Amino acid sequence: MNGRAKVAVMLLVLVTVAAGCHRVEIDPGHIGRERSPSGWSKTILKPGRHTLSSARSKVVLLDVTEDIVQHDIEVLTTEKVNVKCTVEVRYSANTDDKVIPVIFDKVQADTLHRGLLHGTISRQRLYQVYGQPEVVAATKATIRPYSFEEILSAAMKIEVEALKRIREGDPVEEGEEVPKKPVSFVTIHSLRITNFDWPDAITKAMEAKKQREIEKDAEKARIEQKLIEAEGRRRVAEEDYKVDMLKAKAIADRNKLIAESLESDRYLHFMRIKMMEQFAESQNNAIILVPYESLKSDGGNEMLQTAFLQKMAGKDGQHKAPSPPKPPVKK
Repeated sequence: MNGRAKVAVMLLVLVTVAAGCHRVEIDPGHIGRERSPSGWSKTILKPGRHTLSSARSKVVLLDVTEDIVQHDIEVLTTEKVNVKCTVEVRYSANTDDKVIPVIFDKVQADTLHRGLLHGTISRQRLYQVYGQPEVVAATKATIRPYSFEEILSAAMKIEVEALKRIREGDPVEEGEEVPKKPVSFVTIHSLRITNFDWPDAITKAMEAKKQREIEKDAEKARIEQKLIEAEGRRRVAEEDYKVDMLKAKAIADRNKLIAESLESDRYLHFMRIKMMEQFAESQNNAIILVPYESLKSDGGNEMLQTAFLQKMAGKDGQHKAPSPPKPPVKK
């Protein structure tokens, strides 16, 4: 091998070694951007192995993984009541292609490395600087117009409104110009508001109100039960009244029939014959001799009938057995 060939081989080896020294590997959950002495590269490096354009270049990483964080906040409502609650959000860095270069330009890496990896912009730093203020402000602005009673019943609605306010900005009245919302470096994926807490006076007032509602419902139930019982008694009384009226009508009809019958002489004669039959069949019978001439007069006939009746029924109206004959008195 001549001298020129040896030089060519040595140069190839040096280039290969130099190229190997400019390779970096980006872990999953991160993206990177190369920065040389002349400035930022336009290319965003995805997870994997990459070869840098210069030996003097460095790579800055951006953490794009998701995380969950909680905040305890306190809101003064329109009723001048301090409401405490916990806000839980799930977030990550904004990975929009137009936003990522701006993040690298404006946010300094907070975790430094050695070698070609210069440092990492952590998700926690992004959230603390750009995400948390928006979340807290939007949540307070959403809760503030509600009363403490409405907050409990509209918790899910408040969560939706707060998340919408974070993503789209403050709501505007109809006809007003919608202001352009600044680009956020953080994406809020979800938001939950829990652990509402009130001053002791409000808690006691709510408990007292709840107790009054329970007592009111119980009293309402008792009244409804009494009304049901009263309605039952009314229906029973109506049915009893119908029965009594039916009985009274039957008695009235019977009396009317008897009264109409008493107006007939034939009916009265029939009743006399029945009385005589009953008198003849009873033990309290006797033979009464009445002059025939007395039967022709109204008075005699009436006396005879009266005697029959008294003999049959006795003076007190009860049937009596004939008294046994008295033994003859010895002289």
